[in-house]
Amino acid sequence: MKNPRRLIAPLIASLAALVWVEISIGPVGLSFADLLAALASPESANGVIIWDLRIPRIVYALCVGSGLAVCGLALQGLFRNPLAEPFTLGISGGAALGAVLVLTTGLPFGSVGMAAASFLGALVVCLVVYLLAARTLFSATALILGGVMLGFFAQSGVLLAIALAPGLRAQGAMMWLMGDMSYAPRDLLLPVLTLTAVGVVFLFRQARGLNVLSLGDEKATSLGLNVPRLRRNVFLGCSLITGTTVAVLGIIGFVGLIIPNAVRRLAGGDHRTLFPLSALAGACFILLCDVLARSLLDPVELPLGIVTGFVGSLAFLWIFVSRKRV
Repeated sequence: MKNPRRLIAPLIASLAALVWVEISIGPVGLSFADLLAALASPESANGVIIWDLRIPRIVYALCVGSGLAVCGLALQGLFRNPLAEPFTLGISGGAALGAVLVLTTGLPFGSVGMAAASFLGALVVCLVVYLLAARTLFSATALILGGVMLGFFAQSGVLLAIALAPGLRAQGAMMWLMGDMSYAPRDLLLPVLTLTAVGVVFLFRQARGLNVLSLGDEKATSLGLNVPRLRRNVFLGCSLITGTTVAVLGIIGFVGLIIPNAVRRLAGGDHRTLFPLSALAGACFILLCDVLARSLLDPVELPLGIVTGFVGSLAFLWIFVSRKRV
């Protein structure tokens, strides 16, 4: 596309439409007039539904979608590998392991402790992935294989913690692990929004460095880029976002994989443009999946992670097949 910025307006329009659908559907359907009245009167019955239930859910969806999509784009640019993202590199698994250990052991740290443990788990996996990649001169195959193995290791730790936990804690951990939006704590809405925004902006600032790095490590270094610092910055930003989102919503897969690949095919390779487009597209994707999760088997609500898994895998297969045909 000659002018990839033309994608911004359709994405914003799609985002607005999905927000409207998300806020209006549910056991209590709301018309446009009901919505306006509810927004103006937060203490009414419909106002409580909107302000206490649906708007926080939308904000969480926006944080998860935009945050994970930006993480996937940054990691793919850093390693120059279209398969790199928090899920395939094991970062989401490390974050989940840290959160599950707090959740199942009953430590008196609450949601804040889960978020901190999730961030530490993601940071540790990022460090291990970096060390493995450095030992193999950042080989694409070794990177993905190492990330997958770390993910399996973390997943085994998660399952062990759940198996040893008491019944109610184990059940709660399983529901949380599947990415159930109804379990998201409302008291962490502002901290999650703040931390995700900080992480996204921090990664946005790495766009120029990632553009230079696409020329290769040696060329980027000769142009004055501090490659090790860029790698540390990307890992830190991805750990912050992944740890924050996983702590409140569990593991949401495929967002960081399919969104950057799809956006890159449409908008080219300039990360200064790709970052905002990926953030918008990721938010739209999660909102769409959440609408499907709430409406496909109404009144039963599916966990968001299940829907993103089905939709994301099919979408990625379509991208892969269509790319091979070109």
